[in-house]
Amino acid sequence: MDNLSKIFFKSHNRKKATSPASTDSTSAASSVNQDISQQVDPGSATITVTAVEVPELTEEEQRDKPDGMATLTAFT
Repeated sequence: MDNLSKIFFKSHNRKKATSPASTDSTSAASSVNQDISQQVDPGSATITVTAVEVPELTEEEQRDKPDGMATLTAFT
């Protein structure tokens, strides 16, 4: 198994964190179905994005990461 496959399987085998925002699918669904026909400027739109927390890579995962694969860093 190559390194990329190992990382893929490791990331899917990890315990997935859930956030309160991800459990409220009804409010997300209702915001998707909003009527945008009454907007003042049809050339503009507001997009609401729910943030999720992504755990940092372990030392082993960092070592196994293929060269050139980007690591995203979030700043709060």
